[in-house]
Amino acid sequence: MAPALAAFATAVLAFALYAPATRFGFVRDDHELIEQNPTLVSGDLPSLVATDFWLASGTPSGMWRPVVSLSYAWNARASGTTPAPFHRVNLLLHAAVTALVTLGAFAAGGVWPALAAGAWFAAAPVHVESVAWVAGRTDLLCALFALAALALDRRARARRGGVARSLAVAAFAAALLSKELAAAWVVVLAVAAWVDAPREWAGAPGPQRSEPRPELRPELRPALRSAGGLARWLAPYLVVTLVYVVIHALVAAPVHPSIWQTEAARMARRIGAVQVLPLAIAYLVPGFAHSADRIAWPIAPGFDPRLVGYLALDIAAVAVLAWLARRRRAVAAAVAVFVVPLAVTAARAAATSVLTVAERNVYLPSAGIAWLIGAGVAAARRRFAHPLGRGIATGVAAALAITAAFETARALGDWRDDQTMYAAMVRAQPAHAEARIGLANELLQRGATREARVHLDAAERAEPRHPALHVSRAWAAAIDGDWAGELA
Repeated sequence: MAPALAAFATAVLAFALYAPATRFGFVRDDHELIEQNPTLVSGDLPSLVATDFWLASGTPSGMWRPVVSLSYAWNARASGTTPAPFHRVNLLLHAAVTALVTLGAFAAGGVWPALAAGAWFAAAPVHVESVAWVAGRTDLLCALFALAALALDRRARARRGGVARSLAVAAFAAALLSKELAAAWVVVLAVAAWVDAPREWAGAPGPQRSEPRPELRPELRPALRSAGGLARWLAPYLVVTLVYVVIHALVAAPVHPSIWQTEAARMARRIGAVQVLPLAIAYLVPGFAHSADRIAWPIAPGFDPRLVGYLALDIAAVAVLAWLARRRRAVAAAVAVFVVPLAVTAARAAATSVLTVAERNVYLPSAGIAWLIGAGVAAARRRFAHPLGRGIATGVAAALAITAAFETARALGDWRDDQTMYAAMVRAQPAHAEARIGLANELLQRGATREARVHLDAAERAEPRHPALHVSRAWAAAIDGDWAGELA
């Protein structure tokens, strides 16, 4: 099977799995970003590309994502602000990213590893939030351009530059302009370039080799013969990153902690940054209870022994990446794809106390896990000469993809509308205050004040200072005409 055919097959699988989402409505952030955003159809492009991502809602976010905003504007101009066309674009983007993951896995050993990696990525339930939610398009576009930059950079190194080089830099810039998660993607490019270069070509210490390692194809030999050569090769990406950081600081509104949060709560969020990678790993475990906008695991005041475990896992991940890169193992690039974007999320949380551990942040990093699955299948097929052993390795990979597909099909319906989404959040995270408040608001729209008050009471126990809680209580009192009871 040709690489293009394998990529097409997994892309079709990705689209088919999420086809029911084309019947879903707008959910949560979609309302403000799209449905109630007048700039999408006004033709005011400067307001879309040169302002804070959340400007239309009146709430500063500290985000600048012009590529995503322009994609929403294109959708709105082409078909209005009805949900189905927006969902179809998300599905096409997920299919395109899946194709890139499949093509990238061919370097691990051919068609079966590529199909294993692509099928798992297409079906992974951790992707439901990014694909079924229109607002998740930020992760789809970021992953599409980041992985394209990685593939094009590899091609450019093989051909000593050319058009692929310019396209790689352009794709890298587009990834940055889609989501801040790509801020350190140059590190991934550096690891990939270093790994592709045999020791004697890059000038690093180590045993000399008369032939390239088996996993390195001759056409991928890069023109990087020293650390200086690597730095010169990465210079355009570093310049683009620097320019991006400067413009981002000028355009995006500064992030301020919520005034209703106590200083202790803000510190807990900063410390909670150590959970980003452990939670990402947990999301990938079969059987995990997936839901929208997950919150971090609670951390006890004072010394919490779990923090030691989280921190040890973080350090181990970085150490493994450094060890693999130093030894130029082929899987180092895949590990970098997983670890580096998560490190960006953790660093942002530690710096700003804005802790986001939502599953959508794992969309791009999970491409690295898909490539590790492909590498595992390739290694097993090389190790076992007997067809039975190879069949078992391929069967295990198929079982992972099939299990993932069933979990995705089960979780997809949670994104049908706001009420189903908030209900799923409450089931998976009973202490999630915003989920409780959101579900209560949906119930209040239907006049179910008694049920709504149950969720508002639970939200108050979790976050008694949350301002939206009191707005919802006032709404319930207005429906019941019971202001005296609410104020008592």
